[in-house]
Amino acid sequence: MLKHLPSSFAWMAAFFAALGTLFFVIGAHTFYRNWQFSGPVLRTLGTVTDHHITVSHGRHGSSTTYTVGYRYTDSGGQEYVCNASVVSQTYYELDVPGAVPIKYLPQFHSINRIDLPAEDSHYVTTAWIFSGIGGLFGGFGWYSFIGMERLIFYRRWLRKNGIRCSGKVDRIETSSVTVNKRPVRYLVYSYSDPTGQRHSDSSEGLSSAQEAAWTKGDAIEVFCDPRDNSRSVVRLDKS
Repeated sequence: MLKHLPSSFAWMAAFFAALGTLFFVIGAHTFYRNWQFSGPVLRTLGTVTDHHITVSHGRHGSSTTYTVGYRYTDSGGQEYVCNASVVSQTYYELDVPGAVPIKYLPQFHSINRIDLPAEDSHYVTTAWIFSGIGGLFGGFGWYSFIGMERLIFYRRWLRKNGIRCSGKVDRIETSSVTVNKRPVRYLVYSYSDPTGQRHSDSSEGLSSAQEAAWTKGDAIEVFCDPRDNSRSVVRLDKS
């Protein structure tokens, strides 16, 4: 399937690879934080200073964010002022002003969490969600990006080192893949290698201008692999 995709698809694959990696890193970091808070922690009572609800509307519906502002003082007398996104259960359990249980790390007193079971469950769920999305998008993105880069390099190598052959356009076909709301179209062509043997192959994805330039039966310049005459690339831009 990658063979027929245009070279610009590599940028899209790179975007998915970067996005997936970012999500995976966030998930891994959240797992690490959960592991830290599963060990020895220090606990104190803080004070809720503010809480509010934000509703965001989008094309696919609305989302609600619950935010709690609080302050607490560590064992050394240092005060910290924080804001945290919380689950709705935690939000409605806390009053303004009111007490809020806080736990923080012995080594880093500024790294803290509201000490309620609903928050611990929320962080575990968040870690799995981000890691899962990161693995899915990152795996697809990196697989596609590496595959496209290898294919782009191979196409360039063939145009420089391949054996020039004369070919003919047999037909234009449509792929099941859509890029930028346009189905990917590609040429199916045939050619004779230096030994006279006949081969059939297909091109990368065509731009709109390239698709308009070619019709069935047109002569086309082919570069076949000297190591394997059945593998080839064509010059899609008419000079």
